[in-house]
Amino acid sequence: MICNKCGQSIPETSYYCEHCGEPINQTYAQQPFHTASGNNYQAGNTGTQQTYNQNTQNYQQYNSYNPYQQYTPEAFEYMINSKLEEARTFGIIAVIAGLFMPILGIVFGCIGISKLNEIPLPNQYSYEKELKKKKAKNLCIIGIVLPIILWILAVFFIVFVWGMLLSAL
Repeated sequence: MICNKCGQSIPETSYYCEHCGEPINQTYAQQPFHTASGNNYQAGNTGTQQTYNQNTQNYQQYNSYNPYQQYTPEAFEYMINSKLEEARTFGIIAVIAGLFMPILGIVFGCIGISKLNEIPLPNQYSYEKELKKKKAKNLCIIGIVLPIILWILAVFFIVFVWGMLLSAL
């Protein structure tokens, strides 16, 4: 695919140009309807075709809102990197806090996952960023699951110890 603004070649799955940051409207070329006999159906149906074109145009205008349009490519890249780093930091804090204060581990893990969910458009960044995102998400999940497992083990241990003490009496 070629960017309409800068003319550079970009992948078909991109929502933004990797070079200039221009949003890519992926419109599909309208193909005429072919009947079983191979004739085009467009003859005599221009009113319907004009209505279709107008509705398509209205739909594209309505859905052209892009909250990240104000960012330059460098600012967009910085935003993604900072959110990845924040999520990773919250994941590390969640794991450490989960060992000593389980509720804080769960809270920090949830905050880290919410930071990951703020990262827009997964097709826009490289494999390294996708790998960083997966690692940060795994840290956050461990920070949530670890305190729950520790709570369950603590309950079993308390029940076991109390059971031993009560059976000894």
